[in-house]
Parts: sequence; structure tokens; C-alpha cells
Amino acid sequence: MKFVTREELMKCPPAQHYVKAWSGIVDPKDSTLQTSNPVWEQLSQKQPHEPHFHLFSALKGAGLFLDIGANCGQSIVSFKSVVPDAHIMSFEPTTFSFSIAERVSRVFSDVLVNNFGLSDDAGRLPIYTPVIDGLLITPLSSLDPGMFEPGGTMYTFLTKDIAQGSPVTIFSEEIELRRGDDLKLKPEVMKIDVEGAELRVLTGLARTIKQSKPLIMTEKSDAVA
Repeated sequence: MKFVTREELMKCPPAQHYVKAWSGIVDPKDSTLQTSNPVWEQLSQKQPHEPHFHLFSALKGAGLFLDIGANCGQSIVSFKSVVPDAHIMSFEPTTFSFSIAERVSRVFSDVLVNNFGLSDDAGRLPIYTPVIDGLLITPLSSLDPGMFEPGGTMYTFLTKDIAQGSPVTIFSEEIELRRGDDLKLKPEVMKIDVEGAELRVLTGLARTIKQSKPLIMTEKSDAVA
């Protein structure tokens, strides 16, 4: 697929594609610090963005929740809607999604969003995000660009189910990654949604998991990087 630069994204005409109303879809041209993103509607409704977050309503107290792959802050709002006293530490390495999630975190007094990702080793790597009609499809951001090529695990879903005939390009940026165990955290809950890098995250948190025995909710991706 063709790659698109940040400068080219900023020159795209206003988006008309239907996906602009989805949570996690980012318009990089939004100069209002992303206050038009659908996550703000979720915040006003005080409801989880996915129903399985209701499972955490049985937890009481102010434990530490790790939100690994925060995207635009949907999980922050979801956790807070069912466990208001939770202390949340979020991790979002991409530039545009972080700017939204960090702004969402300011609504709460006990949420911290870090602009780096967790992995099995510290370093810097490129991450790839599909673009449709100038919109960043950030929930699908991946360390593996092959996922979006013909034969890749996301190709059909992206080009047919989501794009529905619209051209798809790829935006790449370099992100920071850190080994989770190096942070020496004691979480009660871990939520992991990192589009194929789940094994890397779990490996980097092996000691933390052994010591704290947190409740873990993780996405099961077809491709594991």
C-alpha cells in the first residue's frame, strides 16, 4: 500500500467517509485538540465502549489498572464508569491518539497517560496506521505493516468491511517502547489491546504478573508480532 506523510494528511480535504463517527478514528486536521472525537460522547454518557467492561464492576477499592493500548481514552472512560475509584495508568505510544487520551485523562484526578508503549524490550520502532479519507484508523495501528497487505490478517477486513471501496494508505511514525517489568508496578488489573503485539507485552510483564497476579483482559489477535 502507498504510504502517506504527516504533511499530506494535513492537506486532505474534510473527511466524508462514514467511519469518521467511530470511536478511535482520528482526524489529524482537528485543531481543537480532538474535542470532536466520539470518545467525548462516551464520556458524557458515562458508559463503557464495550460491554465486557461491565465485568469489572465487581471490583471494589482503588486498585491500579493498567490500560495498555489506550488509543483515544475509550478504556479510561469505560473503567471509570464501572469502577470509579480505580487508579489508571495508561500507555499510548502514537502521537495523535495520545493527545486525545491525555486530554480525556484530565477529567479525572487519578489517571496518568504515558506516551510510550510496553513491550518485551526497550527501544524505538515504527508503527503503521491505516488511513481512509484522511482519517487515521487508530484502533488498527500495528507494528507489522504486512497485516494490511494482500494476504495479511487485516487486509480483507480493512479494505472491504471498513473502507468499502475507498482508497487505503498507511501512515508511519516512530514510537517509544519500554519493558513493562522495568516500571516495577503492582497492578490489580491489566487490559491489553495492542493489535498483534500481545505476546511481547505479556513477556515484558512476566515478573510483574507473577508477583501481583492481576486480572488480565487481553485481545486475541490472529497475528502476534
